[in-house]
Amino acid sequence: MRVGDELTVGALTIRAVGGRHAVIHPEIPVIDNISYLVGDGEHPARLMHPGDALFVPDEPVDVLATPAAAPWMKISEAVDYLRAVAPQRAVPIHHGIIAPEARGIYFGRLSEMTTTDFQVLPEESAVTF
Repeated sequence: MRVGDELTVGALTIRAVGGRHAVIHPEIPVIDNISYLVGDGEHPARLMHPGDALFVPDEPVDVLATPAAAPWMKISEAVDYLRAVAPQRAVPIHHGIIAPEARGIYFGRLSEMTTTDFQVLPEESAVTF
């Protein structure tokens, strides 16, 4: 998909938005990145997966798969991004690089410093919304 494309699968619509990867370093060229909004007729943005971008959509998001960490990201950027999107609920992604002993620190900041219902899901689990 390319930014602006839409794909319908059953009752769901998947929209490609965003377009640019987050800045890793000023000396490294910024590459393309697509974020995805998954919705239905009632809620056009039920779920957002931003990929490796900090894209803030123009519409309210129900559930954000929010980057909790990345080689290019500080925890302050993760908190600011979650505040900017302000979804009803968020689940962390990209947290595999955080040492298991430190995850509580990262997840605690994302939970305590935002008004979003931040939920850490068990590995290989599913959420219904």
